[in-house]
Amino acid sequence: MMLARQHELLWRVGLVLCFLPSTAHAASAVPNFIVAGIPPAGFPHFENPASITLTKSGSGPTASFLLTSASTSSNFIFQYNPNSAYTVSGTYSLSANFNATGSFTGGNLSIYGTMPEYNGPGIAPAPTTQNLFSANLAGFGSDIVPDNSPVALGFKTDNFSGWATQFSDGSAESAYLYNFNVPGLMSMFANPKFRTITFQGSAMTTVPIPAAAWLFGSGLALLGLIRRKPTSVVKLLKGEV
Repeated sequence: MMLARQHELLWRVGLVLCFLPSTAHAASAVPNFIVAGIPPAGFPHFENPASITLTKSGSGPTASFLLTSASTSSNFIFQYNPNSAYTVSGTYSLSANFNATGSFTGGNLSIYGTMPEYNGPGIAPAPTTQNLFSANLAGFGSDIVPDNSPVALGFKTDNFSGWATQFSDGSAESAYLYNFNVPGLMSMFANPKFRTITFQGSAMTTVPIPAAAWLFGSGLALLGLIRRKPTSVVKLLKGEV
């Protein structure tokens, strides 16, 4: 009986490993963003250099702020897992609205373009220009303490559409703006003479992972569970889930 369980365990591990992608273009680590109310960053994700612009309209209690971010290069990456990245040729854009007090009131993001390199196990490539990933911005948070690393603006995302939704189970995920002067940007909300300011930084948009993706010929779910739910991985390998 014990031997049979061991064989079953090895079979499960082997099944997952045989479906992992073989093309390794880059290695990447996910920054440890700590922003209250915003899901942590993870894999898979889109990662790109970005400009971040804050613009003020009106004045006094009727003022409003618009935060926009756009990719500064036509080529960036889709990081499938820590060791495999694929080239994205396209554009990234984010738009977030805030009222006179700086409170978040909604927004959206989109990643549009092509990704002809990627053809992972059981996953169709995106060889033509299309909506790779779009989402609604459902929440906002910031880490502006200079001693923390990294400081960042974080957005909770939901209502997904596009090519990357094949990985999604519909749960909320995240988009982060970082590698720029976050305290300087946030201080602009309190400056009555402020009108517009732009910084250069980075953006990371995490794609949600479905809990049972590995059953359809992909190791994505196990990669996600290893990072986010180690207990679930143990149960998976033991046949308890």
